[in-house]
Amino acid sequence: MTGGDPEKLVRVPDLRGLDKTEVIVPRYSRNVYDHAVRNVGVDIVMVETADELEQAINPRTAMIYLTTGGGSAKGQPLSLEVIAGIANPRDIPILVDAAAENLTIPNIHLEQGATIVAYSGGKALCGPQCAGLVLGR
Repeated sequence: MTGGDPEKLVRVPDLRGLDKTEVIVPRYSRNVYDHAVRNVGVDIVMVETADELEQAINPRTAMIYLTTGGGSAKGQPLSLEVIAGIANPRDIPILVDAAAENLTIPNIHLEQGATIVAYSGGKALCGPQCAGLVLGR
């Protein structure tokens, strides 16, 4: 959304005048934590197929957000690998919410094309509930 520009960052969640104001989310990733995405002021654009994803990407696309498991797994029609094949050539970042998973090294989600992977510190890592890890490439 802000492209690393600190002047834009302090304006969040007021995105008026910013170019990147949409986050694409596969339907299988919609969940009760959507508010965490919406609270930064973006509009969620929901997709169900690779064709819909291709059509949804536009100059306002800030990133693609998805959760792990189920629909994002290898072999699924809108898996992380399929999404990465569409998003990475267009330089659209992919944020993978892996909060419910064990951390793996090397990281399977980064290897499949994710830009950023977020883990909960309070679940599989057995740390404080307020902690977490964000891995990127």
